[in-house]
Amino acid sequence: IAQMKLPPVSNFNVKDYKGGNQNWSIDSDDKCVYIANNEGLIEFDGINWYLNALPNKTIVRSVKVVGDKIYVGSYEEFGFWQRAATGKLEYTSLSKDISQADVTSQSIWEIYKLNDRVIFKSFGALFIYKNNKIKVLKPKFLLMAATVFNGKFIVQGIGKGLLELDDYKLKLIDNSNELADKRVQSLITFKDNKLLIGTSLN
Repeated sequence: IAQMKLPPVSNFNVKDYKGGNQNWSIDSDDKCVYIANNEGLIEFDGINWYLNALPNKTIVRSVKVVGDKIYVGSYEEFGFWQRAATGKLEYTSLSKDISQADVTSQSIWEIYKLNDRVIFKSFGALFIYKNNKIKVLKPKFLLMAATVFNGKFIVQGIGKGLLELDDYKLKLIDNSNELADKRVQSLITFKDNKLLIGTSLN
C-alpha cells in the first residue's frame, strides 16, 4: 500500500502559460493540449507554452480538435488552426466566408463533430461546416445546451424542447416539450446509453 502509485499532477498558473486569466474550453490531440483563453489559443506540448492570438485579438471561447485541424470559436469569428511546415500554427477564418449579418453579435461557445460535419454553436445560431462550405441555421429561439448523442446532434430550444438536427433542420424530439420552458444547461451521455439532462432550476 505504501508503494501505491498515483498519476502525477502538475499545476500551472497564468504566470506559467502567459495568457489571460480565464480559460473557457480545452481539448487535445496525441501531441499537445489546446486551451481556449482570453488572449487566444494556448498550446502546450508538455514542456513549452505557446500563445496564438486571433487576427482580431478577440477572446477564444471554444476549441475542438478534429484530425489535423484545431477549430476555435470567438466573438463574431470562427475558423481553424493548422500546423505549417515550420511547426507553427496558422489560422484560417471560416466566418469570413459568410454574410457578416449572420455572425454579428454571435459568440461561439461550443464546437461539435458530427460525422463529416463540424458544428459551431452560439446561443442564436448553428454554423455547420461540411465539404469546405458553411450552412447557417438561425432559429427564432434561444439555443441552450447541446451534445452529440447516438450519432445525432441534440440541442435544447427555449420554448420548444429538445431538438434533433435532421439534415439542416431542427426537428422536435417526441415527448420533450416539458423541457420547453426550462433552461437546459447540460446534456451528458449517461450509463446504459441514456442522456442525463441538467437544468438551471429543476
